[in-house]
Amino acid sequence: MRKIIQSILFFPSVTKSKIFLLTGITLTAAFFEGFGVAMLFPIMDFIEKGKDFAVLAESSRMWMYIGRVFDLFSLPKTLIALMFIVFGLLMIRQLFNYLKTIYSRWITECINADIRSTGFKWFARAEMPFFDTHGVGELINVMTVDGIRAGGGISSFFTLLSAMVIFALYFVLLLILSPGMTVFAMVIMGFVGLILKSRIKKSGEIGSEVSKFNNRIASSLIERLNGIRLLMLSATVEKEASFIRGLSEKIKIDSYQLSKIKAKMEFVVDPMVIVAGLTILYFSVEVFHMSLAKTGIFIFVLLRLMPYSRNIFSARQVLAGFSGSLFRVNDLMNEARKASTIKGGILKELKLHDGIRFEDVSFYYNLNDGFALKNLKFTIPAGKMTALVGRSGAGKSTLIDLIPRLRVPFDGKIMIDGQSIEDIDLTTLRRSIAFVTQEGFLFNDTIENNIRYCKPESSMEEIIKVTKMAYADNFIQEFPDGYRTIVGERGIKLSGGQRQRIILARALLQEASIIILDEPTSSLDSESEQYIQRAMKEIRSTRNITMIIIAHRLSTIKSADQIIVLDKGQVTECGSPGELIDKNKWYAQMARMQAMG
Repeated sequence: MRKIIQSILFFPSVTKSKIFLLTGITLTAAFFEGFGVAMLFPIMDFIEKGKDFAVLAESSRMWMYIGRVFDLFSLPKTLIALMFIVFGLLMIRQLFNYLKTIYSRWITECINADIRSTGFKWFARAEMPFFDTHGVGELINVMTVDGIRAGGGISSFFTLLSAMVIFALYFVLLLILSPGMTVFAMVIMGFVGLILKSRIKKSGEIGSEVSKFNNRIASSLIERLNGIRLLMLSATVEKEASFIRGLSEKIKIDSYQLSKIKAKMEFVVDPMVIVAGLTILYFSVEVFHMSLAKTGIFIFVLLRLMPYSRNIFSARQVLAGFSGSLFRVNDLMNEARKASTIKGGILKELKLHDGIRFEDVSFYYNLNDGFALKNLKFTIPAGKMTALVGRSGAGKSTLIDLIPRLRVPFDGKIMIDGQSIEDIDLTTLRRSIAFVTQEGFLFNDTIENNIRYCKPESSMEEIIKVTKMAYADNFIQEFPDGYRTIVGERGIKLSGGQRQRIILARALLQEASIIILDEPTSSLDSESEQYIQRAMKEIRSTRNITMIIIAHRLSTIKSADQIIVLDKGQVTECGSPGELIDKNKWYAQMARMQAMG
């Protein structure tokens, strides 16, 4: 229970004051229900003893107090007046029950909204190591399937809380009527609880299994739908469909088992409640010799208490089934929040004049696997083109991730114009760097909106200017809808060269001091590569921009001012293309091989 409360309070929109308010409403509703039901005893006693207030007041302190209340409000001491008081108390209970229902639902919906909005924010803010261990499918599952189940668990928690409070108040009322009979009734209720305890535990175990398999199927679906071309071309669609079917069957069976347990509990509880009620009625008359009024009220209160006891068992079962999802959502979102550890400095302005300096920089993903980068020492001069080349796995992309602080070096410093990048505001640093990646990510939106994504306030004239610089305007104008053409998911309606040029235009519109191109031409045909190379040449001639390029095609970087060769995470060569050719090492060998090819 404590862990569930901590999980609920974890969400930003749920505060202790809201929980206390809901608890207060629940207690008030329970009080008026208990007090209203308790007033039935005076009514029955009033009828049974001749409807004489004076006689009743002499025989019972309770009636003395009731008489004073009637005198205080100048109420007639009649049966109708007593009935109206009971009805009024029960109507107040109805009002607070209504408030309790809508407020608990509001808190549940607030948590559901937190799971989606705050969850996405924390996931988006988490640093790259977090995404090294958690797939996109897992995160989507947490914000959707597990999120809905977590909301159901929270709703069940508030139902359980309400039922327990009302149960406690009815229990107190029963103690007032007959302590001995109450103890006897509670023994019977405890026996029912013991019978159902194992079913509740089983629900918790199955609920955790459902959460685990929901996560697995979400990840598997996203992976396979993203790789649909591979599935088709390798004729493995049926095999993968069988795999997904197996996971779906497991979720279906487990979810069915949860419903089956709930149905069994309802099937078993109702007859047990009836038997328990009849047993209690018998003992109240034959053993405890309770009066007719007390027996009637005791049975009435007990019958009112029975549904709440059933609600407690039912809510505990549902809560146990959904708690696995609640804890999973809580744990992963908390992990993402803690993963946002990279903090920026206070410098809000970044204009690159001298260059970027790596001073003995080392980095590793896992120390057991060794260093991915080790003791890097070099300078990327401002306003020049620097190319990073080397074998696959040499550490080029890792090095690039260090500049915008997507990852943090294990040792050493990265300086910009003599200032450590740790002292620069993180948003300022990242907005000063534009990326053109090999994957070429585009949103399923118009060309216009994709280009202005990083600078939404841009005018159409500014957009056309950068598309011309990126050699993209001509093919865009050929589309029937021009700049309003929808590119499809990940830009599927465009060719690879068209995607790269649109992404390059987006980077240019950002007006960043640094532009990083990660394998911009590796998957392009010769014509598209020529367009990219022309665009790069025009950018260099018209803008004072620092360009960093990762390339396997050395033809892409033949005009680079500096080339850095990486091998096994270390710099093995550094210089202009001509200087590296003269050294006749790895770069010179690769240049000759690609020229011959």
